[in-house]
Amino acid sequence: TAFHLITDNGGMFPHGLLPALVLIQGVVFAFASIELVGTAAGECKDPKTMLPKAINSVIWRIGLFYVGSVVLLVLLLPWNAYQAGQSPFVTF
Repeated sequence: TAFHLITDNGGMFPHGLLPALVLIQGVVFAFASIELVGTAAGECKDPKTMLPKAINSVIWRIGLFYVGSVVLLVLLLPWNAYQAGQSPFVTF
């Protein structure tokens, strides 16, 4: 596990920035339930203090669980070692 797996196999974006931008659309769709934070704000006693905490915690959780897991996968194997149609979380 090392950062050379990123640099030796084409760098950070080996196929350009466009595939990464297309992938971002799927990520935003997958985490679209962030709107539930607003719904929950209507039910809490002090939404002025609780809502900023809830929004910030969702952003940190997305960063930790999604981005963190992708970074770990990239550090374990080069990007071209993964196969289309197979989840690297299951087959690794």
